[in-house]
Amino acid sequence: MNLKETVKLRLFTLFKIPLIHFCRPVVLQLDENECRVRIPFRHRVKNHIGSMYFGAIAAGADLAGGLMALYLIGKSGRKIHFVFKEVHGHFLRRIHGPADFYCADGAAIRQAINETIQSGERIHIPVKVSVTSPVQQEEGELARFDLTLSIKMK
Repeated sequence: MNLKETVKLRLFTLFKIPLIHFCRPVVLQLDENECRVRIPFRHRVKNHIGSMYFGAIAAGADLAGGLMALYLIGKSGRKIHFVFKEVHGHFLRRIHGPADFYCADGAAIRQAINETIQSGERIHIPVKVSVTSPVQQEEGELARFDLTLSIKMK
């Protein structure tokens, strides 16, 4: 666990995105290339059949891609807005444990940030997030998301 980034994330979500804060996310890894976030498997993220609720899974996917963008925008030192314009979720198996959300699109996000800084125009890029669980490793990928990230100078 990356304690410093987890504390920063929880403070940010407490005031800016309380719904994500409610899921109690943990930052496992965050650097210029990759982001890995975990949503713990607790009562508050379960559905009526005891697996992880799809809303919590979607929030984790949003967080993995969004945290990567937020981190890289912070490193740029510029005032840049971003939102997800499209979300396509593919739920492959039920999740019965903590869910790990992985995004490795740091290079593409960094390039889009540089493009929007240079052009001042809104840039749209695809971002992929893969979902696994440490207690369901033999099942491999449990869900995947294709998100469209929209970035623009403030």
